[in-house]
Amino acid sequence: MHRSFVLGVVALALLPSAAGYLGANAGSVRRVRTAVMSAPAQLAEAAWLPELQACCAVSDAAGPEEASPQRMGAVLEWLQKMLVELELGNTEELDGEEEDELDDDFVSAARPWLHTKAFHDISADDFAEQLWGHVTAADYLLPNGEGGSLLLLLPSRLPLSLFEKVTSTMSSSVAAELNSAVVVSGFHADAEQAKNRSPVPVIQLFLDSPDLLVDGGSMSDAASFL
Repeated sequence: MHRSFVLGVVALALLPSAAGYLGANAGSVRRVRTAVMSAPAQLAEAAWLPELQACCAVSDAAGPEEASPQRMGAVLEWLQKMLVELELGNTEELDGEEEDELDDDFVSAARPWLHTKAFHDISADDFAEQLWGHVTAADYLLPNGEGGSLLLLLPSRLPLSLFEKVTSTMSSSVAAELNSAVVVSGFHADAEQAKNRSPVPVIQLFLDSPDLLVDGGSMSDAASFL
């Protein structure tokens, strides 16, 4: 499938009337059941938790976070630009096989975003329980679930090194306690690769599924944003 078509579908699903959509859905694309599972020990007792609490305390003193709709809006604006830049990568000197590989890379990058089902702001208070509560509430991530992505927006001023520790712990916790098929990815303003440099720290959890279209997004996923 051509990258330009996938980009168009992503833009259609994620970006129309973003302000209105975010205002009406602050915190979630769709409602999910309330979680009751406690965070596993490797997350609830993570060695980086005191560092995170200290970092957030300093950040709070410097001023409050932006509201959830503004933070998610910034992610969506970045996503559109990132996908455009990824699509417009120089292919003039590539042969057919190499260009097909670039197309595959583009679809792989766009696909989890297109199938986003919900997003949530995570504050420093009860940090581990918040993370795990939203993950276990996302029944589409469970084994035999319908698939899709969950976005967790972390405090904005987390340094990359700390963010990477959080992401790593989330990945191992999800694999051990929930579903090893879920792919956990991190996006941060200081990430090495441009395609991962979200202006807001985001942990993305994605479960692929035969119920999701192979090269694009389902209309039901797109409809939830409109």
